[in-house]
Amino acid sequence: MKRGLLLCLIALFLLPLSFAATTITGPTQTAYNIGDEIVISGTIEQEEDFRGDLELSILCEEQSYNFQSIALDMGAQETISFSELSLPTILATTNMEGLCSIQIDLTANDAVVESVESQQFEITRDLEGSFTVDQSQSQFGDTVLIEGQVTKVGGDPVDGFGELYFSYGDEEYLIGFMTITNGEVSYEYTIDSGDAGRYELIIIARDSYGNQQEFQGESFTVLDQLYVFVDTNEEEYYPGAVLNVFGDATTVLQDYVNSATVEVSLNDITQSASLEESSYTTDIILPSDITSGQHTITVDIQDSNGNSGSGVAYITILPQATSLELSASEETILPQEKVVFSAQILDQAGDSMDEDFILEVYGSNGDVVSSKELYTGEEVSYQIPQFDPPGTWTIIAYLEDEFGEATEITDELEIIVGLVQEIDYYIEDEILYIQNIGNVKITEDIEIEVTGVDRDYLIRKTKNLGVGETIAINLADELPTGTYSIAIPTTGLDVAEITGVAIADGKSLSSLRW
Repeated sequence: MKRGLLLCLIALFLLPLSFAATTITGPTQTAYNIGDEIVISGTIEQEEDFRGDLELSILCEEQSYNFQSIALDMGAQETISFSELSLPTILATTNMEGLCSIQIDLTANDAVVESVESQQFEITRDLEGSFTVDQSQSQFGDTVLIEGQVTKVGGDPVDGFGELYFSYGDEEYLIGFMTITNGEVSYEYTIDSGDAGRYELIIIARDSYGNQQEFQGESFTVLDQLYVFVDTNEEEYYPGAVLNVFGDATTVLQDYVNSATVEVSLNDITQSASLEESSYTTDIILPSDITSGQHTITVDIQDSNGNSGSGVAYITILPQATSLELSASEETILPQEKVVFSAQILDQAGDSMDEDFILEVYGSNGDVVSSKELYTGEEVSYQIPQFDPPGTWTIIAYLEDEFGEATEITDELEIIVGLVQEIDYYIEDEILYIQNIGNVKITEDIEIEVTGVDRDYLIRKTKNLGVGETIAINLADELPTGTYSIAIPTTGLDVAEITGVAIADGKSLSSLRW
């Protein structure tokens, strides 16, 4: 027991008695990147002579990284600055990531006389920077300029390279690689493919030491539309006219379109046009049978970069009468019956159009019965006169030009007036009146059968009873006094009978001729 105590006393006696005051100033930064030099400053003050070593190490996450020791030989009351010592260069390495501090130990005879630790700092791979794009909106075919600055966490510029990505929805596309020189980035990219929409910039910057950072840059929108303007030389056209379609195209950003395909469509007609200095023009010959009314002209343009757009214009096709269709309610008719006439004016497409026309009706004798102005679809009726003779009526309809002259747009039809043989009769004051109410002359004798009480009589009268002509027969001159039944032929085989005809003062039988 006494021997052990003696050895301890001997060891304490051999230690140099030193009262040192070591201070560490820094590091000057709170964070460093891999490859950065960590600079510290400080002093060592000794009250007595000291001969030993300065040992420097970095403590990171409970791991110590030691540097080569430096011999110290200091006199009493001497102060030495770190700058006077050949301290090793302290570089941040990949193994040191995390929170670290610098420790300085003063040792003598393999014993630590004093130990001092610096404030904590971080060793990281992170970089700092920002990126911008010169256009918030771009068209396909535009070139965007992406610029940025990349520095270490301490503010020193970085030399390295970067990967440029465009983020679109849930997808990311590698666009290219960019060089980082003295912390500056400038990269041009021409947008010539992809989808229209909103994109985000993603840049992954790296340096040669393995420091790396992903940056979210500004967003921008890619547009693929063109503004297409369409105009025509007129607003209204007749069939067969020449339609001139013209206009221009610009990008949404109002830039000219230099190279593009242009298609102009009207109904089933589609034809190409050329684009020069962002403008186009083309002529379309309107079909002769194009329908009347409003029509839409569509112009589709797609440039060589994939931008496209459509524009429309509207024109009105004026109806042009090409034919007239006349109709009658009857083809054959009898006197005193009515016939209804109407006409449809058809345009170039065969559709009915509103237009006035002249309707002329000619009787069977060739004379004009009626002439009047009507409009499409209007109906007019005529009653055939009672005594109009059998024959053919001619109906003519035609259009007039602006000078009131008949045009070649006309139509004609005929109706047949039938033959009517009919007589009418009545008795008044013993006189029998017989009238030809047909439309042809009666050329045969009229035979009237008379039935008396004890004798029958036959009265025969002259032939050639004209149309509408009436003859009067005094029955008292034809029959003896008495009461009779009289049968009169009316038309064809039909016979009308009049009964109870009384003759008060008739002729005697001896005076009758037949």
